[in-house]
Amino acid sequence: MVKQPRAFSSYPRFHFLYVRAYRGAPLPGLNFAEGGQSSTGSIIRWTKHLFGETDYAQLDIEAAKIIPGCDGLVALETFQGSRTPVTDPLARGALVGLTLKHTRAHIWRAFMEAVCFGTRACVEGLAKAGHEADEIIIAGGTVRSPLWLQMHA
Repeated sequence: MVKQPRAFSSYPRFHFLYVRAYRGAPLPGLNFAEGGQSSTGSIIRWTKHLFGETDYAQLDIEAAKIIPGCDGLVALETFQGSRTPVTDPLARGALVGLTLKHTRAHIWRAFMEAVCFGTRACVEGLAKAGHEADEIIIAGGTVRSPLWLQMHA
């Protein structure tokens, strides 16, 4: 799972459209800001389940052969609503541009790209609130996918 981009500061820095600030969290005198995605690992897990008996590594091998942009297939990762850059709990995910030439590798990569673009939107939102990032730490199952790590980079 890709963790939510977060930043800490001694005073609250937020952007009314992109980033929420939490005063006194996690400790008194410390302020926490985040840009969030509602669906990241859950989309990847859901998509894998749709493809039946296969493993993540095999899907990554197939997706690595697909060029960025997935031959025109674009996914939205807002299956459970949107938090950043627009907060909309009613937003829903989508596959746009799907044709008969697209394979499961295209779909797999499109969802990976969608999560990466969502993460970028969070990082950009934090920057607009004054939280410049020089390092991003990724944890969870994502770290087992060299392809996904490279896409995030």
